[in-house]
Amino acid sequence: MTERSLLESSPDPLASDASPADRTDIAVIVVNYGTADLAVKAVDSVLELDCAPYRVALHLVDNGSPDSSEALRLKEAAGHPLWQDRVTLYLESENHGFGGGNNLVLKRLAGRAQPPRYVFLLNPDAVVQPGTLDKLISFMEAHPSASIAGAGIIRSGTNAKVVASFRFPTLATEVFSGAPLSILSRVFKIHGVAMPVDTPECPVDWVSGAGFIARFKDLEDIGFFDPAFFLYFEETDLMKRIDGDVFFVPSAQIVHIAGAATGLIGGQHRNGRTPQFWYESWRIYFDKHFGRLGALGIALARLTAYSVYFSAKLLSGSPSVQPHRFGRDFFAQVLIPLLTKRKL
Repeated sequence: MTERSLLESSPDPLASDASPADRTDIAVIVVNYGTADLAVKAVDSVLELDCAPYRVALHLVDNGSPDSSEALRLKEAAGHPLWQDRVTLYLESENHGFGGGNNLVLKRLAGRAQPPRYVFLLNPDAVVQPGTLDKLISFMEAHPSASIAGAGIIRSGTNAKVVASFRFPTLATEVFSGAPLSILSRVFKIHGVAMPVDTPECPVDWVSGAGFIARFKDLEDIGFFDPAFFLYFEETDLMKRIDGDVFFVPSAQIVHIAGAATGLIGGQHRNGRTPQFWYESWRIYFDKHFGRLGALGIALARLTAYSVYFSAKLLSGSPSVQPHRFGRDFFAQVLIPLLTKRKL
């Protein structure tokens, strides 16, 4: 790992020899891949906040962006007075994925004599609204049982609310995802993973990884993110393993540019096709939490529901909301590896 402190001569407020007065309340982590200009805006949105009396330190990881100009853009931003003494830049030679990129910083912080009390994970294509960190920290202080609290998400350019709270995936949610028909919800009370966009402040199963706060010690106790996940399902797995409660706090908000960092919007890539890493993560998650046979059964149920749904849409001539080639890709990248017991 290549790490560069943006002000070499200044003490890192998270260093092991930091004085009590320099202790950090919250470490903000942004992991960038190919969106340097947006990542700079994400960091700036935090630096411009008045978070007193909380002490904030920022960590920006460039996750092996393929364009060398990305690192140059971040180094240029590092020279801004607002960044100096407040941001640490990590220039990586490979893409570690979302969880892996965050783990680089989390593990480093775990080695400090005085780790931060909280960490806030922020997507590079999101900006923090004024008051958001204050609200999240205040919420955590008022709710000792909470390990994680997720912010509400507003879509950039429209101010429309975006789904940011979720149920854990189950057999029922996967059947609904395969055949997203309103009759399933009305008659059988089967819902998908996503909760309504107007969900109020409440405990939930998991929240979007685009912007959430967590108690550092609680993350450390479960070993941070599982490195098996490259992208997608890593935050679902993290929040399923964590001991404390997970809350959704919509009054704390971030503005998010959907798909800018991953190319995925609503589970689909810009080209209409779900990328391979989503299928791999689906397979890993269900094998981990339901066992091989359980994962296989759920995969068969989802593929069957999808086939019925797709056939009905084809016969009626109405458009399908499912990703392009989903059935074939799911069969090849999920079902076949599970059937052949290929190592995950």
